[in-house]
Amino acid sequence: MFGISSFEFLVILLVALLVVGPDKMPGIIRRFTRLVSEFRRMKTDFHRTVNLELANLELAEQAPKKQPVAEAAPIEQIEPIGTDEPAEPVAGQPARPPLAAEIPAPDAAPEPAVISVAQPDKPAPADLDKPL
Repeated sequence: MFGISSFEFLVILLVALLVVGPDKMPGIIRRFTRLVSEFRRMKTDFHRTVNLELANLELAEQAPKKQPVAEAAPIEQIEPIGTDEPAEPVAGQPARPPLAAEIPAPDAAPEPAVISVAQPDKPAPADLDKPL
């Protein structure tokens, strides 16, 4: 246990029983066991915290180093926001999609499609308005 033999432990318990008395001995033993269990819990938490921090340090050392940010496009090539005129595409980049003002409006809105699936043992949706 703490580097003491069982005989030494019994002598310590006997001296404690004589000094404290049999009335208070159970309470003292309970407090001592709570103290020991709290100490073990703190030791376990400390070990977990140290191991977690060591693992985080190892991961940080193994992570690839951040590369410098690529240079941004010159201001002359950046398209201003809110213009209706198309901008010239930059070499090597795809052209931007058309703005909403550039897309022609349809003449009439198409009617929504109604899909009806009839089952042989159930009435079709059109027959639901009719009484049975």
